[in-house]
Amino acid sequence: MAPAERRRIVILNGASSAGKSSIGRALQEMLEPTPLLLQMDFFTPMLPIRGHIAMPHDQRTNENSDWPHAPLRWIFPEREGDPIRIEANALAHQLIRGMFGSAAALADAGSDVILDFVLMEDHWIDGLIEAMADHDATFIAIDCALDELDRRERARGDRPIGLARAQAALVHRHGIYDLRIDSTNTSAQENATTIAAALEAVAEPRALAQLRAARP
Repeated sequence: MAPAERRRIVILNGASSAGKSSIGRALQEMLEPTPLLLQMDFFTPMLPIRGHIAMPHDQRTNENSDWPHAPLRWIFPEREGDPIRIEANALAHQLIRGMFGSAAALADAGSDVILDFVLMEDHWIDGLIEAMADHDATFIAIDCALDELDRRERARGDRPIGLARAQAALVHRHGIYDLRIDSTNTSAQENATTIAAALEAVAEPRALAQLRAARP
């Protein structure tokens, strides 16, 4: 039996409101064979509906999170303008590692995959590196100017103002990518076109291998 063809995994990492989901959908329509789109938002509904998850974003406070019984909590700053944080308990961390493993499993089953997520925790990179060890995975940063993140967040109206800005300071701190896209002034279609062209030009993605070699 001939060995299975290695499938491609495209990983989009960026802050909330940076445009990852729209870019992922546009890219899905461009690539051949058509990849599956795997998003972080597909996985969080698997968590128990407790604490902050169970309430509208404007009703969440530091006092009603039901932590650590609840899987996620939003931590609001004492001073206006300081960053909002999201903290995950052990079950939520397990879910994230499972998400990375699911992307790898779908590739092993014969599908190309686009993975869209927010790398909020530094140690999540270890789970990503481990899951992608034997896969053709291209790691792409989706950047966006902070003022534009603020504008998009207000326009969406479905999350606390300041969350995207706080995530922007965290998600790219490991610093190594195969490609960086700035979505500030470009459409999802334009960014997806840039990514599709870059994927054709990248013979062998190296970012995750470099991150693996740099880990202690």
